[in-house]
Amino acid sequence: MSEEEIKLQEALNQLAMETVMVEPEDMKALGSIMERLERIQNLGGSAPKAIQTLPGALKGLLEKIILREIPEPGQGIELLGKGVQLMQGKISSPQTSPPEENAFWEKWKSLTGGAIPAATLQEKAPSATEAPAEEILDLSQDREIYTDFIAEALEHLATIELKIITLEQSPEDLDCINAIFRPFHTIKGVAGFLNLKEMNQFAHAMESLLDDARNHKLVITREVIDFILDAVDLLKKMILDLKDKLDSGQPRLTRFELKPYRDKIAQLREGKPSPSITSEPAAPSANQNAKQPLGEILSSQGVVSPQEVQAALEKQDAEKSGLKIGEILVQEKKASPQQVIEALREQKRPESSGETTIKVDTQKLDNLIDMVGELVIAQSQVQQNPALFAVHDQKLTRDFSQLKRITTDLQKISMSLRMIPIRQTFQKMIRLVRDLAKKSDKQVELIMSGEETEIDRTMVDMLYDPLVHMIRNSIDHGIESPQRRKEVGKPEMGKIFLRAFQKGGYIIIEIEDDGQGLNRPKILKKAQTKGMIPQDVSLTEYQIDNLIFEPGFSTVDKVTDISGRGVGMDVVKKTIERLKGKVEIFSED
Repeated sequence: MSEEEIKLQEALNQLAMETVMVEPEDMKALGSIMERLERIQNLGGSAPKAIQTLPGALKGLLEKIILREIPEPGQGIELLGKGVQLMQGKISSPQTSPPEENAFWEKWKSLTGGAIPAATLQEKAPSATEAPAEEILDLSQDREIYTDFIAEALEHLATIELKIITLEQSPEDLDCINAIFRPFHTIKGVAGFLNLKEMNQFAHAMESLLDDARNHKLVITREVIDFILDAVDLLKKMILDLKDKLDSGQPRLTRFELKPYRDKIAQLREGKPSPSITSEPAAPSANQNAKQPLGEILSSQGVVSPQEVQAALEKQDAEKSGLKIGEILVQEKKASPQQVIEALREQKRPESSGETTIKVDTQKLDNLIDMVGELVIAQSQVQQNPALFAVHDQKLTRDFSQLKRITTDLQKISMSLRMIPIRQTFQKMIRLVRDLAKKSDKQVELIMSGEETEIDRTMVDMLYDPLVHMIRNSIDHGIESPQRRKEVGKPEMGKIFLRAFQKGGYIIIEIEDDGQGLNRPKILKKAQTKGMIPQDVSLTEYQIDNLIFEPGFSTVDKVTDISGRGVGMDVVKKTIERLKGKVEIFSED
């Protein structure tokens, strides 16, 4: 290579890097690319004709991008990158005209409306039957460019492996799809800049597949996720082969069989599932039983040790990074993405049999709890006996510590025997909401959370009636009709949120709807009409809201089989007070 050609090669490398990173809105970067194209024009006097022709054509394209004369600037930027790749190819093989060149000029013509330069039509394109040429590394380039690419590409692939775990759990998460799309896009661009055609084309094909998912043309299924992981493995092999060849100084890269991958991409993009792929099982809803933790599944499968799971949990808690346990284990190379995804699928798999339960008489249960309480007191009395303080026996001290630990655990277990999840009561509300919404000609969605919150079994049945009355009131008084919701700019589907959680030593149950809130003027007027309060008394919003808990109070003009008799909220308040609880109400207009 002459000194001028070396300078030209370096300038093209810098230009290629800039075109990979540029965004259509970044005017400063676009101006920098324009200046670099002008310098390349000045360097290309003795270079092949394509080098003399392309910079001017790319400058014209860039001008139209800057002036917003191209409807989709992203296409212009992509074509700009392809033009730079063509110039790089002409430095190493000036006599050849790759098939991409004709496609480039046709696209350039359609975007700019210009005429294709005659010089570009004189070079012969290869026959369609010719075998692809071997890829030859340009070892004259700075090795640091290759080594940087290898390191960055492996990092990008590691990012994909992390994000694919999240995608397995949330296939419609557009942010996650974008986070997987971007690394493929970057690898494609830099591989093109380095003239690694095979890698560039494969990454581009994967980018197109994921672009379909971004545009809702492709549904992310288990088959797609498995294929993305296969693609990551193939790109890893390509990158590691590049590293090996670079280290050994061998310019010829290994040829990889890409046809099966291209066929698979075409099959997925056309929406033709493989015969062996069955339809996806529905994702477990919030109402299903809690599944075995992912860490336990991986540990039971022998993928990781319990200590490694614990360390990952501690890291998750300490760093607050938002990474899930599976992502942390993959990041630390304790498990592969495939192993984590298989564990996630195992976690989602329906259990073959339900939990085994037996019925126990409540009196027997109470007797057991009382006896355990007596045992704890007796253990404490023995341990606090002054006679033992004079005994300096380490084994006796250890034995008493163990006894205390066992009795404490026994007390916790016995107390928990009375505790059951509120899930069963919550699930009864699903049918109630459906039936009431149908009767009211309203569209209502029930969203539940905290079904695993445990409460005393005697309270479960007592909470049922208050919940029913509150849900009825939300649907009848709170949620508007679809027409009314549409008029005020709300979605036609109303929402009721049913939540349970622990706060301090209390169990909190919340019922919230996105309806119209309490009609305070109507409540006040009704209370005055019924003689519940004098006409001249001024009440706070809190006092007005609490009028709805008065016996026989209702603002409904017509009694229906849903509500209107004024007994519901009175029942709610009395039942909750009988359980030593309280009811608080909040309303916003």
